[in-house]
Amino acid sequence: MSDTAAPRPRSFDLLDVICAAAENWKLLTLAPLLIGFVMYLTLLVIPSRFRSEAYLTLKEPDARTAESWTRSPAAADLVTAKFPMVVVDHAASEKTRRRINERIRWRVPDGTTRANSSLFIFGYEDPDAARAQAIATLLIDEYVKASRPRPDAKAALEARLKRAEEQFALVDAALRRVQAEAPAVTANGPNQGDIAKSYVELLNTRATVSASIEAIRLEIAGTSRDIIAVAPTLPQEPVWPPRGLLAGLAALLSALCLVFFVLIRAGLQSVGQTPEGAAKLARLRNAFR
Repeated sequence: MSDTAAPRPRSFDLLDVICAAAENWKLLTLAPLLIGFVMYLTLLVIPSRFRSEAYLTLKEPDARTAESWTRSPAAADLVTAKFPMVVVDHAASEKTRRRINERIRWRVPDGTTRANSSLFIFGYEDPDAARAQAIATLLIDEYVKASRPRPDAKAALEARLKRAEEQFALVDAALRRVQAEAPAVTANGPNQGDIAKSYVELLNTRATVSASIEAIRLEIAGTSRDIIAVAPTLPQEPVWPPRGLLAGLAALLSALCLVFFVLIRAGLQSVGQTPEGAAKLARLRNAFR
C-alpha cells in the first residue's frame, strides 16, 4: 500500500515576476504615461504663480525691520491702491492684506544664515509675471521712503546733530590746546601723568561724539536705493505649480501601484493552481460578496 503525497504549492519566483511584467507591459507603461499626461493637463487649469526676486544688502536687524514693514497693513494698502486687481474682497480688506502677506518671501542665499548674512533675497509672487516685478519694486521703493524720518523727526535729528557737532568742536579744541601746552607743562615732571590721562580722556570723548554724529547723519539720510544689489527680476517660469514635477510623481506612483497590482494578481493565480490555494481564494471571494 503506497501513500499518495499531497501536492505542494508552487512558489512564486523571479521568473514568474518577469513573465507577469512581460504579459502586462502595455498596462505598466502606457497607463502611467497617460496618468502623468492627464495630471499635467489638469495642472494647466490651476493658475500659475511667478516670483520676482531682488537681492538687498542689509544687516540682519535692518532686514528684520524691512520684512516687518513689507508685511504691514500700510504696505498692503499701498499695493492695493496702485494695483486694484489684487483685491480679494472689496468688503473685507483684511483678506486682501492676508493674501498679499502670503505672497511675500524673505530668505537668505543658500549656505548662509540670517544671523551672519549681509545679503537678503526679497520676493513677491503673483499670477502675472510683470505685475509680480512691479509690486516687488513698489514695496522696495516705499520701504526706502518709509525709512526716512518725517519732517518733525528730521528737524529734531538735525538739532541733535548741531549740538553734537558743537560738542565735537569744543572737544577737538580742548585736545589741540592740551597738545600745544603739553611740552611746557610736562617740563616740570610731576604733571606728566595727569596730562597723559586728560589727553586719553579727550581722545575717547572725541571718538564717542564722532560716532554719534555719524549715526545721526545716517538716521537723517535713512535707507537709500543703494541697498538694491539686484533689482526685482522679471520671472520667466512659474514657481507654482511645478507641473513637470507633479506629473512625473503621478506617473511614478501610478507605475508602482500597477506593478504591485500585477504582482499580487499573478501571485494569487499561482496560488490558485493547488486545491488548497483554490479553496482559500474561494473563501476570499465569499468574504467580499
